Amino acid sequence: MFQKLAVLTTAFVALISLNASAQYMGVELGIRQQAADAVTAGVSTSTEMAYQFGLVGAFPMTEALLFRSGFLYTQRPVTAKVGTVKSKFTYNYFDIPVTLMWKMNEFGGVYGGVNVALAASADCDNCTTSPEKKGAMPVVIGGTFKFAPNFGVDVYYEAIGKIGEDFEKGSAVGANLLITFD
Repeated sequence: MFQKLAVLTTAFVALISLNASAQYMGVELGIRQQAADAVTAGVSTSTEMAYQFGLVGAFPMTEALLFRSGFLYTQRPVTAKVGTVKSKFTYNYFDIPVTLMWKMNEFGGVYGGVNVALAASADCDNCTTSPEKKGAMPVVIGGTFKFAPNFGVDVYYEAIGKIGEDFEKGSAVGANLLITFD
């Protein structure tokens, strides 16, 4: 119990100290369209809608260049079909964005980098064995734009080499609502 309290207190103090120097801290919540190709020949795949939410922040390096990071829960589902049998694979990750953001003005900027994707879970609804959980490092490019003092939108494109052992050439397009605490 004491260890949990110490970890939570340390995380809280670290969050407060980071917020003091951050250009912005915020909460993101949105949807994404996920696609991937099957590794196995003869297996067709279809795109799936998924969710992404978490905390993000941007920290100034220069006046126009910021380091953008955070902690996001991201779903990467894929539906595979062999003949008439459909199987939905659901891969869930905790993403840590490691991106650089070029701030064009006070209302927006574009960013690029990678997401360090830590595997949280992997499930299949019509499979005899569970899919293997593996981390990944997708490349991401996007833009963050504010339309009100504390509200904005984050749009992005993500490309991932492999999703688990069964899928490759994954990609996603997403849009998140951004609520900032400036």
